Amino acid sequence: MTKRERQVSVMTLGPRTLCLKPALVGAVFEQSLQDAGFDRLVCVSGWAGIAAAEALNVPVAERGRWLHRIVDTAFPSTSGF
Repeated sequence: MTKRERQVSVMTLGPRTLCLKPALVGAVFEQSLQDAGFDRLVCVSGWAGIAAAEALNVPVAERGRWLHRIVDTAFPSTSGF
């Protein structure tokens, strides 16, 4: 990895420093999705946080299945959950 690639792949977000995977830098991942026919990508990280909320009492072992039920129309395969 070149010095420029290392600089691009690290960013600061508030108190956190995020390191991006090389495949995400320069829209490589985005272009791959578009080439594969995807027209939009849906982020479900907020739902993952909700699944972990104590108020919902979703058991840790069930959180993947709980999340999948929300997004199963877009992602019918359970392999990623």
